Parts: sequence; C-alpha cells; structure tokens
Amino acid sequence: RLVIWSRAGKPIAAEVIDFKFDGVGSDKDNGEQARLIDEKTAFYSPQMADYRRAVAQLFGLAPPCITADLVFMRPGTVVPV
Repeated sequence: RLVIWSRAGKPIAAEVIDFKFDGVGSDKDNGEQARLIDEKTAFYSPQMADYRRAVAQLFGLAPPCITADLVFMRPGTVVPV
C-alpha cells in the first residue's frame, strides 16, 4: 500500500506499507517469534529500500519524507524499516 500526503496538490510525504503473511505467527514463543520477525525484516529491507527509491523518483520526494513499514499479519506486528 502506498499513502501519499499532499499540500496544495503537491506530494509532501509518503508511506510504503507492505503486508506480509510469513510464518511468524502467534503460535511461536515470544523469543522465537522476535527472532523470526528480525530475520524477515532483514530479508525484506532491500525490497523496502527499492520501494522507497521508486516512490522518491516517481513523486519527487526526498528520501527522509518517505517512511516504510512491514506489517506481519499473523502476529499483528508493525516494523518500521
């Protein structure tokens, strides 16, 4: 999902949200779940960086104006990337 904030019709900020259904669900113990989420976050970080670069280029935004979040659906965890 891509959310664009605008002022006077001009994009000023954006948020990239990527929903993941990886096997890091709530059936894992807390330590195992945290480890899996960390691993998956590291795995998906390059993809999120690519998304941020694309949004910056498409909308003429500076990279600091673009946030990115991974949403792991099974445990309901949001991780800023």
